[in-house]
Amino acid sequence: MQLVRGVSKNIFVNYALLGFFLFSIIFLGAYRIGPLSVRNYVSFASIIYLLSNIKSIRIDIGFRWYVIYVVTIIFLGFLNKDYQSIDFWRTIFGYHIVCILLYLILSVFIKTKEHISQIIRILLLFYIFNCVVSIFQFKNIYIGWVIGQIINPDVTSRLIDYESQLLYSDSFLNLSIIAGICGFVVANGYFLATYLPIVSRPIWNSGKKNLILGSLILTIAVVTSYMIQQRMAFILIISYVLFIIYRRLNFLTKIFLIIIFIVICLFSSGLDIDMGRLTLDQSNEDRRELFQQFNSFLESGNIICGGYSDYLTRFGGIGQHNTFLDTWTRSGLIGLFIYLILYIMIFFKSIVVAYQSYLKKDHVTATCSFACIIYLLYSTTHSTGLQSGDILFWLPYVLMVFSFNLGKTDNRRMSKL
Repeated sequence: MQLVRGVSKNIFVNYALLGFFLFSIIFLGAYRIGPLSVRNYVSFASIIYLLSNIKSIRIDIGFRWYVIYVVTIIFLGFLNKDYQSIDFWRTIFGYHIVCILLYLILSVFIKTKEHISQIIRILLLFYIFNCVVSIFQFKNIYIGWVIGQIINPDVTSRLIDYESQLLYSDSFLNLSIIAGICGFVVANGYFLATYLPIVSRPIWNSGKKNLILGSLILTIAVVTSYMIQQRMAFILIISYVLFIIYRRLNFLTKIFLIIIFIVICLFSSGLDIDMGRLTLDQSNEDRRELFQQFNSFLESGNIICGGYSDYLTRFGGIGQHNTFLDTWTRSGLIGLFIYLILYIMIFFKSIVVAYQSYLKKDHVTATCSFACIIYLLYSTTHSTGLQSGDILFWLPYVLMVFSFNLGKTDNRRMSKL
């Protein structure tokens, strides 16, 4: 009995430590204690764990190219004088270095499929919690805003501009300010879309319980993505749900769902339903202005080596909403060349791993691969991506890489039996 209690206590402690580490890395990048964020403190403190297990570090070629890219932008930062800006070093140490540390730490931690399952269970709790907070914020329930501001104090400054709407509105279809626990609505969209395949994995398993649980998670994700009003997140989530319906459900169930969908469309066509920013008739003046600014950038002298600080100062202070164009403004054609190799390599690796894992019915690896693909597609419409050191990508990527490697190891063991 004491042995069982001891084992249970150890499991609880392991989950608590892992959960705190992941929550700090993902969500506490804006919660500062002194000059640094909780994310910085936790990631740098984890170096002790990394150094004590340095022989267990494993890296793949995609990560190697990411390190090459980071070294390249640091070198270019001295050429284009970005090194003089505090924001440049904040991006390097607060984002890129943290991504590198996350990869290395998890490469040491993940030794079995169970370790991956532990991470996924924790991510599911984060996902549901974020959805609940987002729904509360959408309905202007006070506790939703309080939780969001506690986790990410920076969100307070963004809400000041919407104070009158917050006082007199019941929903925020056209404001796009529902940040959940992510600190910013764009990050919320990335999180919801990218991590949906991972947390909804039960839908791919057999059994009614898995089907019900997976369907419930998908439904919550669709509803929340509508509420946060991020178009790319909504499109990618709907696309993934349709993919599941096509691949997972039998013929009669598909026909039934199609009939229900048609009925809903016919019924709702006569209703005044406000889709907010999700409609196609919304103005895209901001995007067109960004492209005009990029044309001006091409006429400047920063095409080869870039110069992000100079670009933001001269062209409105907003990065290009495309991962490739944003990379060009940050590090010029030199950095873009390295980045294209990195992006293409990781993108096609994710597709290949997804295809092979799906055929083998390795749902853990397949869903992590789907998450990577969704993120990379998402980044083509925003300034957040691999080039900006976004932590949200590297967790699914690490899970994909080492889940796939563990699967190959298991196959080799089985062939020897």
